[in-house]
Amino acid sequence: MKDDRVLLQTRVPLALKTYMKAFAKHHSTTLESVCQQWLQHFIDRTPWQAGFIWRVPLSHRTQSAELQGWSQFNVLFPAELAAQVLSTSQRNGVSRATVLYSSFVWFAKFISPPEPQS
Repeated sequence: MKDDRVLLQTRVPLALKTYMKAFAKHHSTTLESVCQQWLQHFIDRTPWQAGFIWRVPLSHRTQSAELQGWSQFNVLFPAELAAQVLSTSQRNGVSRATVLYSSFVWFAKFISPPEPQS
């Protein structure tokens, strides 16, 4: 049987990764599932057509990124969704890593932001 999942990579800061893990736990699902859902929602809604600015992930090898806890983030996506990422990146002149990171930021900031700590 052919594995129909594709590994895609981006980089994320520690705060975003922590939130994504907490979101997954709160919704009784996996981090991989959360990434797939957020990315699909981002691609379906096309917020960049309404003015959302692409977010370019920092290299996790720079000093400023290291101070913010940036790290490489690998996720397996269904082949069809990975193809949508590639198409989106090519049409918009951005990297696949930028599409992934932007989708995570967009969801965490505009769709389901963390509750403020009291």
